[in-house]
Amino acid sequence: MVNKSIVANKQKKKVHETILPELISAALVNDITAVQSISFSIAKSLRPENPELARLITDVVGNFSVSKNPMRAMGLKPLPTDIESYSEIATVSLPNDLASKPVLAKSTQYEVDTFLSEWKNQNLLLSKNIKPSTSMLFIGAPGTGKTMSAKYIASTLKLNLVTLDLSISMSSLLGRTGQNIKKIFSYARKNPCVLLLDEFDAIAKRRDDPTDLGEIKRVVNVLLLELENWPATSIVIATSNHPELLDRAVWRRFDKVVEIENPEFEQRIKIITDNLHSYGYDLSDEEKNLVEIASIMLVDKNASDLAKFSERIVRKMLLEKSNFEIALIEELEATVKDKKFRGKFCFEMKNRFGKQITLRELARITGLSTAGVQHHLKNID
Repeated sequence: MVNKSIVANKQKKKVHETILPELISAALVNDITAVQSISFSIAKSLRPENPELARLITDVVGNFSVSKNPMRAMGLKPLPTDIESYSEIATVSLPNDLASKPVLAKSTQYEVDTFLSEWKNQNLLLSKNIKPSTSMLFIGAPGTGKTMSAKYIASTLKLNLVTLDLSISMSSLLGRTGQNIKKIFSYARKNPCVLLLDEFDAIAKRRDDPTDLGEIKRVVNVLLLELENWPATSIVIATSNHPELLDRAVWRRFDKVVEIENPEFEQRIKIITDNLHSYGYDLSDEEKNLVEIASIMLVDKNASDLAKFSERIVRKMLLEKSNFEIALIEELEATVKDKKFRGKFCFEMKNRFGKQITLRELARITGLSTAGVQHHLKNID
């Protein structure tokens, strides 16, 4: 009579010596089909001795197939491709992979929140024959958070973000760019999503541009028609750093046009503080005061600049073993690029905190002598 434990041990050895190396190899080359097949084989071999573990394995693989695969998760078909290069003309990002909530000015946040509310309550609006807003054009300088806002909208609504790839969709062949635009709009209609047209001014230029040879006019005409017939099942968001280049007719096709400006004082404080916190750094009350002054002096910086500023502070603290005060002062001086920076910093500190901050403390923070601090406070422009 064969000992069952001996058979079981032989089965385990077979799994370890053959199937597991195959599984690891498939995973390393991202061969999902092979991973699924091998996993089912492992579950089958384990079922006689450990049916519960076998069930868990089959459940994991089954759940992945239904809900974790980017295309199957939202019922999406394969992305359309450019007929010339055979490359996909867009990318897909799942809601869980998208950006967190951007820090926006109150007026901008109101516009975004209103847009989200309309979408979430579209059935109520449609019952009154009111079409909810389904398109938005974000305009503003680079780094202000236009793309991040689009990602936030997609994430909040739990929709996939489909981003048009301009480098592939723009073609030198006559009529090919317009065909690619039609393909991606058709795709977004059939698959509920947020369609992001980043750097929109590249394809929606004014049709009266004397330097254009005619192709861009055809592309704009395609865009106008597609936007005019946009359904209530998906959202289209465009962003532009150069709104003055956009054809005026394109503007009228968007339900909302929102200008994203550089963050205000309170938003600058929040961006810096939130970014420092994301690196595991929580500020003391004294350090929060320094961030307030930095936010005053970084008045002309956008959200991206402030995020990078925060990262440089953390990097300096880690690599140079600097304390927070030194790191902030040195990075702020490098960012502001003003020879009178330390004097102005003393002035802003004194102006904001008055008697709460002494000359001795200002000297310690800025590295100046107390006499130097006093001199700057008297002679600051």
